[in-house]
This record gives sequence, C-alpha cells and structure tokens, in this order.
Amino acid sequence: MMKVFLRGMLGVMVFWIQAQAFGQLEPEFETRVVLQVKDGGAPVVGADASLGFLHLRKNSDVWLKGKTDGAGRFGGSGKVVGSLRFSVRKEGYYSLSKRRTLIRMDVDERKVKDVTFPLVMRKRTSPEPLYAKRVSLEVPSGDSAFEFDLKEGDWLPPKGGGIRADLRFEIGREFKGYKVKGRRLEELRQYSKKSSEANGEVWSEAAFMKTMGKWSSQLEIKVPDEKEGIAVVDTDYVPYCELRMPHLAYEKGYVPSRVWTKENGGPEKDVGERGYFLRTRVKLNEAGEVQSAHYSKIIEEIRIDPRGRIEFAYVFNPTVNDRNLEFDSSANLFGKLPMEEQVRSP
Repeated sequence: MMKVFLRGMLGVMVFWIQAQAFGQLEPEFETRVVLQVKDGGAPVVGADASLGFLHLRKNSDVWLKGKTDGAGRFGGSGKVVGSLRFSVRKEGYYSLSKRRTLIRMDVDERKVKDVTFPLVMRKRTSPEPLYAKRVSLEVPSGDSAFEFDLKEGDWLPPKGGGIRADLRFEIGREFKGYKVKGRRLEELRQYSKKSSEANGEVWSEAAFMKTMGKWSSQLEIKVPDEKEGIAVVDTDYVPYCELRMPHLAYEKGYVPSRVWTKENGGPEKDVGERGYFLRTRVKLNEAGEVQSAHYSKIIEEIRIDPRGRIEFAYVFNPTVNDRNLEFDSSANLFGKLPMEEQVRSP
C-alpha cells in the first residue's frame, strides 16, 4: 500500500515540476495578429475588439483591446505561450468569440510571426419568435422508418405525440465486439452482475453489450415527400459567430436524404463544422413546382451515439414560405423548456 502511495506522489510531483517548467517557457519571438472583420464584404468599422494571449499561469494572460479601424482591422503583438483568443462586439451585430484560435504548437512548428484572421460578422436584422429545441433521442431500431415532427418536437405515434412528419430516421447498428477481452472482460461482466443485483435490477448480456461493446452505426435522415430536402451549410457556416448560419434558408440545393456513419471505441473523425437547412411540408402546383413550404435549420453537426442515440438542436419557422430563421431566443414558441432542451443560439 505504501509503495502505491509513494508512486502516486512521485507522479504528482513530476507532473507539477513539468508544468512549472513548461509554464516558464516562452517563444523566442512575438506574433503579430490582425483581425479583419467584414460583413458581406464591407468592413465593420468601430467594433470593440480584443485579443487574448493566454498563458499557463494565473494572472499572466495578456489582453489587447481597441476598435476596428476604417478597414475593419484590429491587431497587436504578443507571445503565444498557451493559446490565442479573440472577441469582437458591436451594437446591431452578432458577437464573435473564439478560444484557441492559435496555439503554442502552431507557433513553434510553423514559426508563425504574422497572421491575419478574416472574420465574418453578421447584422441583427429581424429576429423572430420561432420553435427551437435541443433534442436527445433514442432512435428506434427496426425495419420501418420513424418519423419526427419538428413543430411538436416529438416522434409520430406510436413512439411519441407528433402530428405531421418532417423527417424520417433510419438507423442500422452492428456490434463489433467488446472493448476489452479475456480475463478483464469476465471481471467486468461479474462486476456488472453484482451491481445489478445490489440495485435490485435484472442483469442482461444485451445491456452489458451496449455499455461495453464497440458499435458501428449508419444513420439516414430522409424527407417524406417530393421536393422536400436537406441542404448542407458549410462554406457559409461561421462557428465563432453567435449567428452561425445565414439569416435566410437556401432557395435551392436540397437533397432528399443524407447519411451519417459513426463508430465508438476509436478516435473521433474530424467531420468539420457545419449545419443544415431543411425544407419540409411542401405543396406543389400543377406544374410540379414548389408552391409552399416550411423552413428549418439544424444549427450544428448532428451528434450520434452508434448504439442508437442522436442529439441535435433545430429551429423551425411555422410561417409558410418564410425562409427567415433568425431566432429570437427570448421568444421560443415552445415556451419555457427544460435547461437541457433550450436553444440559445439565434
């Protein structure tokens, strides 16, 4: 027991010494950082901007503050010891903010001495009361598709209280084996059984597989009717802005389905940052053209647990043919939602 304690203390001391030593290291040079802020190609003048050169020790951070000039630029120099953070604010615009824009490793490896960050700042135009909700749902597995009502925020019967289908979800799951093998696997199985018994629960191998297994899944989201669809927002996606996506949903570019794949038990794949516009509840005229529709947005990449759970945050406009999805987060048409279901992004 004493040996285990001493080894633990030694590890803590080594970590502390390394952290202190690293905290004293600084790059040999300062990095000149410039924020170039524009809105639709026009410079945003007179915005309050700040650059934070973050250090590893408390009270050592260096902040540079000022206003963007006539070209929408603000800059300054400092040593990137930990990471760089910026923020930009102006009345009538959605704020910009990002941590870890530049990190020490970038500076050391690429010798970054001068860098300009082109930034997009979006105006507050006409925020509206809309339906907005963050959902975390178990996706039923089976041969049939399960439909979701964006306005009601729920599955259609028999799984929920939805009324009209906006999206159809199909998910396939495959068990790829356990995360551990041999003796360790059996130890964990026995521990799981004892824990279930102690809690008065019935233990099952299926539940154990779900917890300790490696899974692969494929999620397909479809739209029910013709001319409805999903449009990817990537080049227009601004993750550091309060309003990440354009004010208006796209007029074109909708496809009838999209597929996501996910595995657990391994490194995460970088899929980039993006959102999605949705066109649903479409009615066609005699020529087969879109006469009316409802528009929505999924404001960030869908999170998928390959065992069958999905999470996403969306905004739905109940007004026919209104493509405006600039959400007034103080006027959610769902009313007051639980904290975990609230959407704060416009």
